[in-house]
Amino acid sequence: MDRWARIVDRLLGEVIGDGDISDLPGAGEKLPPLADSHTSPDQRAAFKIMQDNEVAPEWMALAKSLEQSERQIRAEFESEAKRHDRPDGAARSPKSRQLEERIDQHNRDVIAFNLKAPRGIPHKSMLNSQTLYEQALAKAGRNA
Repeated sequence: MDRWARIVDRLLGEVIGDGDISDLPGAGEKLPPLADSHTSPDQRAAFKIMQDNEVAPEWMALAKSLEQSERQIRAEFESEAKRHDRPDGAARSPKSRQLEERIDQHNRDVIAFNLKAPRGIPHKSMLNSQTLYEQALAKAGRNA
């Protein structure tokens, strides 16, 4: 650790240790909105109304849905990789076709998210069934 980092750590330790920061003005209150030069005043007002009513923008709800969908799809691939030799093999089961349809829907939702998310929010990646299958096999300790 360099000299300045040690000094800052020591000073922060002293302030926190003394309890000097527990009675600062605004403690326990919501932070004020940030001045965002990339957001129009109309959008800032809309975001404020949404925040006050605890409503999330559509892209945030879609992000949560995508994370849950991806976890479920990956879990199903891992489950199939443990049970079968090739869940996406030549003789495709109805379950693998359903999984492909879910991946297609997930990828359409990814495109929608990437178009709706504001600038500065990282884009989501689409899923690929072959890559998921290989990752599931590797996790199950089998070769692709």
